Amino acid sequence: MKGRGYLPHDPKFRHFAFADPAGGSGQDAMTLAIARREGDTSVVVRVVEWKPPFSPDDATTEAADILKEYGLARVVGDHFGGDFPKDRFRAHGISYERADHPKSDLYQSFLPLVNGRRVELLDHRKTLNQLLSLEKATGRTGKDTITHPPNAHDDLINAVAGVCVLSQHRKMLEGYPEPAPKPPQRQGGHDVIVESIRHWTCPNGHYEQDVWPEGTPASEKRCVQERCLWDSLRRGGWWP
Repeated sequence: MKGRGYLPHDPKFRHFAFADPAGGSGQDAMTLAIARREGDTSVVVRVVEWKPPFSPDDATTEAADILKEYGLARVVGDHFGGDFPKDRFRAHGISYERADHPKSDLYQSFLPLVNGRRVELLDHRKTLNQLLSLEKATGRTGKDTITHPPNAHDDLINAVAGVCVLSQHRKMLEGYPEPAPKPPQRQGGHDVIVESIRHWTCPNGHYEQDVWPEGTPASEKRCVQERCLWDSLRRGGWWP
């Protein structure tokens, strides 16, 4: 979308995140993309790049803060580094899950979305250049693969393609909560506490369904990452 650098969090929509981690000392950048689903369209709202050299700890801290801005406590990413990115994100209260498919398969699913105008990209020149440079090749087994040209990079478009495919494919959505419904209000603007509210978010963006087993009594619910009582939040305050 021309002239659009990013979009802020909008609680009316479901948001998703995909990361392409890197070690910080090589040639690859670490990238993060966030998108939301508007009807049948995946709208990319944020793209961030950490260019090498960088500190993986500092980059992960910044990425976690950005995810929390969008109410997210979960990010999907590629298989870089084994448990290395998973452990780093966990230290900041973010669950990191490896993608079910390699990036070539993500590109195979992403390009039809682009051609079908079911994706809105940001006006981010480097990302668009990486998209336009992707190449398709047929291997010895006859399987098509899509990747970047030799001596080029696809760190940004990998994260963007991943988050768009993630937002479109139901099988990959397990664990991502729906937007929290807005509770009704009494006169004077005080929130009515409704037992049927399905999703609650603690002050730092952790969803109820992400931290407590289904059926846990309200009086026993604490955010295991923030240690705040759910009941206290429902009464208008919270304490450690």
